[in-house]
Amino acid sequence: DPAMGFTAHIPRGFIITIKRSLSSAETLDTVLHEWAHAYSGDFTHGPKWGTAYARAYRAYHGCT
Repeated sequence: DPAMGFTAHIPRGFIITIKRSLSSAETLDTVLHEWAHAYSGDFTHGPKWGTAYARAYRAYHGCT
């Protein structure tokens, strides 16, 4: 199963599921990845998702 995480839209928000067996680094990257899906509303890996993921990555890592 290649999925490390999954984001589902529910009536009151989102549920993000992360695979338990991931390393700390994989968990962090997966949280940022799935957060970008929820924040952008893009459940593909299109431009809106890419922008949200880049924003989350830069914010977490202190990049400007």
